[in-house]
Amino acid sequence: METSFTPRPTTASTPTCVFEGTVYPAGSTIKANNCTEVTCSNTGKLLTWNNPDPAACHASVVTPTMGTYIILIAFLMFWQS
Repeated sequence: METSFTPRPTTASTPTCVFEGTVYPAGSTIKANNCTEVTCSNTGKLLTWNNPDPAACHASVVTPTMGTYIILIAFLMFWQS
């Protein structure tokens, strides 16, 4: 006896978010910096957060370079003498 199986179409799909023309999966961080954060919730809703401290938006992160270290070492050697 042969049986056949016809799968039922499903309406459930993985939630996604669209932000500035790009599709993001649920649970992903879309944009994050000192001022704002945009995430895609697990249910496919865009969540935004704005930093209430305006000074934090203007804070910058400085990555030290080799020159910065050389100047720091020279300063410390001068200061100790």
